[in-house]
Amino acid sequence: MIDPKEYIYKVDSDKLIIVYREADHPETGQVIKFFDYVTELSQGKRFHMILNLSKASPPSSAVRHEFKKGFSNLKPHVESFSIFFGKNFLLKITAKFVGASIGLENYRTAKSIDEAIEFINNNGDR
Repeated sequence: MIDPKEYIYKVDSDKLIIVYREADHPETGQVIKFFDYVTELSQGKRFHMILNLSKASPPSSAVRHEFKKGFSNLKPHVESFSIFFGKNFLLKITAKFVGASIGLENYRTAKSIDEAIEFINNNGDR
């Protein structure tokens, strides 16, 4: 099983920002562990989340179900969502449909993780 500490981390910032890099081929058990780790990192505080989907393949229906549960549990604590797709054009196109099906509707896209962090640092309290 993939160690979530290799994929998820806090950004050194005045604001609580958590970067979540999805595994290349996500599986349900991994998704559950990843969301548990995000909850542990946030310690019940509100935070900004950056999703790095640059290397992820489109999720199966079972994985989408776990994402939906995970995001539903986090939603009250997340100030904003930003998504970095990298060159994963296919996922960028399907993200609107997949995002809506898992309850992730209001998000900002970013050209890089650094751009997303900069945007949050400059605009995160608005």
